[in-house]
Amino acid sequence: MNKAFFCKRIIDLYRTIASTMPVLLKYFFLLLLFLLTSSIKAQESKEKELNDLLRLFAANSTKSPQKAAEYANQMLALSIEYQLPLHTAKAHYALGNLAFKQGDFDSTIFQIRKAINYLEELEIEKGRSACYNLLAVSYKNQGKLAEAMQNFEICLQYANKTGNQKSVANAYQNISLVYFQQQKYVDAAKNLDRALAEYTSIDDYAGIISTKFNFANIMKEQGKYEKARQFYKEVLEFHQKEGNEIKEAHVGINMAQILLEEEKYEEALPQLLATKQKLETLNLEADLGLVLNDLGICMQKLARNDEAIQYFQEALLYIEENPDVYYNTELYQNLYSLYAEKGQYKIALQFLEKKVSQNEKQNSLEIEKHVASLQEQYETRLKEAQITLLEKEKSLKEVELENAAISLKKQQMTRNILFIGFLIVLTALIIIRYFYKEKIRYQQKLARKQEEINLQKTIELKKDFRLRTIEQYQEGQQQERSRIAREIHDGIGSELAGLKLAFEQYLGRESENKESQRILTGIRNACHDLRAVSHKLHPPAFAQTGFCDFLEDFINQNSKASGIDIQAIFFPREAIDALQEDLLADVYRILQELINNIIKHSKATSSELQLTLHDSYLNIVVTDDGIGIQKDASIKGIGLRNIKERLLSRNGSLEIDSSEQGTITNIDIDIVKSTEKNETKV
Repeated sequence: MNKAFFCKRIIDLYRTIASTMPVLLKYFFLLLLFLLTSSIKAQESKEKELNDLLRLFAANSTKSPQKAAEYANQMLALSIEYQLPLHTAKAHYALGNLAFKQGDFDSTIFQIRKAINYLEELEIEKGRSACYNLLAVSYKNQGKLAEAMQNFEICLQYANKTGNQKSVANAYQNISLVYFQQQKYVDAAKNLDRALAEYTSIDDYAGIISTKFNFANIMKEQGKYEKARQFYKEVLEFHQKEGNEIKEAHVGINMAQILLEEEKYEEALPQLLATKQKLETLNLEADLGLVLNDLGICMQKLARNDEAIQYFQEALLYIEENPDVYYNTELYQNLYSLYAEKGQYKIALQFLEKKVSQNEKQNSLEIEKHVASLQEQYETRLKEAQITLLEKEKSLKEVELENAAISLKKQQMTRNILFIGFLIVLTALIIIRYFYKEKIRYQQKLARKQEEINLQKTIELKKDFRLRTIEQYQEGQQQERSRIAREIHDGIGSELAGLKLAFEQYLGRESENKESQRILTGIRNACHDLRAVSHKLHPPAFAQTGFCDFLEDFINQNSKASGIDIQAIFFPREAIDALQEDLLADVYRILQELINNIIKHSKATSSELQLTLHDSYLNIVVTDDGIGIQKDASIKGIGLRNIKERLLSRNGSLEIDSSEQGTITNIDIDIVKSTEKNETKV
């Protein structure tokens, strides 16, 4: 029940009992009503104020991040003061989003965790998918890929649970960035394809553009610069129209890096300078350090060393704030080289020492792992040596015992010879028996295998016989249809055509007569119907008319005759028309049967037919909005049985999905095997 409706019910209740209520109670009830409505209006006013601040934040988040931060902090303070936890969660999410854009991922994680806590307390699932998505991206940017994938999984769970396709698409896109970071570009592209499909299904053009930006990044890393540049230009045009300066700056960074990779330093320089100015205006320090480093490289390649040193020095300021930046080693190396060229060896040495220190820092973990591995190998080998030593000591003791027992063994030798001989003979018999049983088992296994092979051959022969029977039946059916069609066309059709011609000549000599005109119209209709029946029984060669055109004419005739709106889609038309004549004849018979079933049984008002030719198969999809197919119809129907037999001979498949809202029939025909089969016949 909403607030306005609740107030109306209170007023109606007051009017109902006012006549019977004492005066004091009447005024008390009126005061209570006034306080209640005032409280509701005050609550609505507070919510409106917070929603206005949220709109102001959204309007300034891309153009003026500082103003956006002020609005978000103001919203956070007021929502806590007004005790509106849902708006508090929104404020924390807004602050986390802003921190993410500025590269402060620790703050992003802190703020998003706060927002999730409020949503969990309120038991609200809507919005959690967006929170977990941003949380996962922050972990990804920190290099914590395991935590990132875990939060992406939670994000997808909530997105699918709440039916939020946009969050699903965002999650897939960000998962692709994890694979991109691992240089697994194939897996990254697969997830981008999933994201693109989701964005397309909800007509989210901004999401589509974001996906194309990530596709461009993959192409850039793979060295496909021209394709990457095309995507970047499309993305840049979109963000320029939207006025999203942050995204414009990110595109500018990547396009400038392509020019650097192509050694087009004169072209890269103005773009880098423009991007630098935009980043300074937006106060995006994390990206600004990267652009300054690229500017230094560009100036160094253009032999403008003093300016290169200046840009590298500016980039150093951002490395000091974020020492984990991946390009810091390269930056120290460039400054070392430039100062060495200028003869300032003392400064050059300082940067060389920083480079070495950074390399040592980056390699320390690998060294520790290597040392741990060596230590483990050393301890393992030490244990192995100790075990070997113990075994040698044991062997020496055994030798001493054997020497002591030699005399005893000599005494026992004579009586043991017979016993040992007996054991040898017994062992030989056991071995012979074992190999004999193994031979018998192997022969039995071989016999079973041969039986299975024979059974499989028998099944294949039965299948081949059935296929040949079906093919012969269909060929005989086709020949009989052709014969009947020729008899109709050459016999009755010719006589009826002659009768029509003679009657037309007769009418030309006589005055117009309505009854005569009606007879002539009937004769013409009979000619037209006879020709249609002849074509249905045996259609003309598709190579003469074009299969798609012939099928469209057939569909239009049936659509007009039945009153059902039947639409047809062929792709690609030329390739479908070029298929083999016998294959197209089977396709025509199958579609003829399906359309007749729709007209006779479906009670549909509209239907659609799609023919799509792929590399190895032809896909047919027929849909209608009728009453569906009964459960036993697919078993008992002669038409469907004929379709299945045709598909069996073509190595095709049939799927029918039917409900009270209509029927979808999906057919795949293997054109490769159909071609081989036709060549074999020839």
